[in-house]
This record gives sequence, C-alpha cells and structure tokens, in this order.
Amino acid sequence: MGGAGGVKDAGSKGGAAGSAGIGTGGAAGSGGLAGAAGAAGAGGASGTAGTAGNAGAAGAAGASGSAGAAGNAGAAGNAGTAGTAGTTGIGGAAGAAGSGGACIEADQEPNSTEDTAIARPDAKDCDGTGSSFAGTLKTDADQDWFKFHGNDQFGCDVNPTFEAVASGTLIVCAYFECDSGTPNVKCGGDAQESTSALGKTGCCSSTKFTTEVNCSGTLEDSSTVYVQVKSASNNASCVGYVLDYHY
Repeated sequence: MGGAGGVKDAGSKGGAAGSAGIGTGGAAGSGGLAGAAGAAGAGGASGTAGTAGNAGAAGAAGASGSAGAAGNAGAAGNAGTAGTAGTTGIGGAAGAAGSGGACIEADQEPNSTEDTAIARPDAKDCDGTGSSFAGTLKTDADQDWFKFHGNDQFGCDVNPTFEAVASGTLIVCAYFECDSGTPNVKCGGDAQESTSALGKTGCCSSTKFTTEVNCSGTLEDSSTVYVQVKSASNNASCVGYVLDYHY
C-alpha cells in the first residue's frame, strides 16, 4: 500500500511538471508579434520620391536656345546700305554729258582773252622736260589764253616749243613780250608768224612747233609768253586737250 502511494505521488508531480513545460513554451510563441515589424517594409513607399525625376522636364529649357533669334538684330547691318550713297559718284559720269550739253571745262575760267590769260608755272630754257596743263574748248568759238614766264639761263639756248594733244585739231599760238628790249621771233616748222590783238609778236600752228626768240638790246632773252589755244574746226564741241610747253 505504501509502495503504491509512492507511485501516485510521483505521477502527479511529473504531470505537473509536464504542463509547466507546455505552458511556458506557448508564451514564447507570443514573441512572434515582433514579426509585425515587417510592416516597416512599407517604407519602400518612399520610393515614390522618384517622381522627382520629373524635374528632367527642365531640359525643355533648351528651348531658350530660340533666343538665338535675337541674332536678327544683325539686320541693323542693313544700315550699311547707306554706302550705296557712293553711287552719287556716278554723277561724275555727268562729265560725259559734256558731249551733250553740260560741258565741264578742265581749265580755269574766264580766260578767253589775252588780258585774262591764266598764269602758269615758269619755264626755263635749261629744263629739258618742260611743263604741261589741261584745258577744254567748250565750243568751236571758244579760246583759252595762258601765260608763263620763260627764264633764259646762262649756258642754255632759248627755243620755246609748244604742242596741244587733243582728240580734235587745235591751233596753238605763242606771243612773246621780252623782259627787256623788243622780241625778234623766228617760227619753225609749219608755224606761221602772227600778231596778237594787243600787238605782241609770235607764231601759230596746228602741229608741234619750236620758235627762236631774241630780245634786242640785251644778252638775256627772258620773256613772258602768252599762249592761245583755239579750235581749227567749225563744229568742235567740248574738246579736252593737254598743252605741253618748254622755253
């Protein structure tokens, strides 16, 4: 009897211990609540911040490149067309109108008479090259008068020479007035002796000619030379010429 009681006691103790083992283990299962922390995974929703990528639309600002149209301001360069005003230079062609009615004379006017002769630079008998000047005969009745002083220098011969270079035939006359004494003139070539309206002695020719001049009563043959240029034609109009002369 006593032995069987021992077994009972042992069985009840052992059962109590077994329930304790089960009960305690179940409580540990409540630790599974920590798994709810997985909800933090919802934090991935912050990934929507990727919409900030829309800022890439700012690239459309490249359209501001159309501001290059401001380059149109370069059209102001058209003001350069003002340079076309240079076409007024064509007005120079109006000189050609001389063949019609507006004749532009190259020489100084008035100089159509002996006493209104235009002074030209002096010439020397020792000067082998001489001088020249340009003139224009406006009509066949027009005539030009010029004058220059011819210097007779020691050791050189006085041999005044004249030639008019022109598109038409012109007549050149040279009349002499000695610084001292009376001029004795000898016409060379085809030149003919002539006397001016004011009584000066000289020569005239339609071609190049040379004269000899000796002033009486002196060893120096310096003189003032009056040159007349006129047309040899009755229908000449606006004839330009270059007169070469030498003393």
